[in-house]
Amino acid sequence: MQALAEAIALGSTLELPRDLLFDTLAKTAVVAPAHSGKLATAKKHDYAPQFPVRLMRKDFGLVLAAAAKAGLSMPATEAAAEINYAEAAPGTEEDFSAVIRRMERSVRSRKRPATSGLRIGAPMRLDLLLFTSFLASAFFAYDARRVASTACIYLRRLEK
Repeated sequence: MQALAEAIALGSTLELPRDLLFDTLAKTAVVAPAHSGKLATAKKHDYAPQFPVRLMRKDFGLVLAAAAKAGLSMPATEAAAEINYAEAAPGTEEDFSAVIRRMERSVRSRKRPATSGLRIGAPMRLDLLLFTSFLASAFFAYDARRVASTACIYLRRLEK
């Protein structure tokens, strides 16, 4: 879920339309069907608990404790757990997908430097292709062509 939240944060930073961003992510080959449902509810800003963030926090704790006992380093899991713990800290009963909202807020709360990235008016094609390239690597997708083909479908829709 954290990788999806970060992909959404990146897309937002690249000024991709939010609806297009969520729809594109939901159709990529690297997003599990269960996460597609989470994207649909997060797109509507609905974080009603189906799997509460507090239970995800517990599970992260169990996984990391087992890894520590085995002497295994899990840096990606540790990073995701840290964001999850921060989301769970207030004690509100929300779905674990609320990390998406947390990442979106982090983008809005940061001022971008004058020389940062792509701006409004930059070709949407470049934005979307850069984003899908990130998506392919962020999710360790072995078939980046499938991810890129999904982007091309949306590009064709934009051109119509």
